[in-house]
Amino acid sequence: MSNVVNFRFILIAIVSFILSACSSSSHVLLGKEKSPISPQMVVVYSTPPASYEKIAVVKSSSRNAWRFTEKGKRAAAMERLKEEAASLGANGLLIQHRGQQRSGFVSTGAGNMDADETGDGEGLPLTHETLEGIAIWVKK
Repeated sequence: MSNVVNFRFILIAIVSFILSACSSSSHVLLGKEKSPISPQMVVVYSTPPASYEKIAVVKSSSRNAWRFTEKGKRAAAMERLKEEAASLGANGLLIQHRGQQRSGFVSTGAGNMDADETGDGEGLPLTHETLEGIAIWVKK
């Protein structure tokens, strides 16, 4: 029975390590964190508000979100950016950069091989939406 418990512990530790390595958001503190809030309370500003305090630079990606349209990837990245900002207590976001990141290629795996070893196949690059912004606390 002891071996089963040890195996489960090791398996849980390995899975936890792998999942933490796949993080799709991050931050670098610029100021003081506040108490976490709900991501739904985070407002995205196109221009800086009159009075605010910088908390952190936040980054996110749609990586591993299983979204296939550009709109879906953008929504996943924004949701993650808001979650990261909210975890720091920010109630606002100033978007600084939006981009895409390539992470692989999907091929049909189909093709015709002839005598001279040439073939045909189709494929698509895998891309992820990336966002970077400044998490802020808007004074009201």
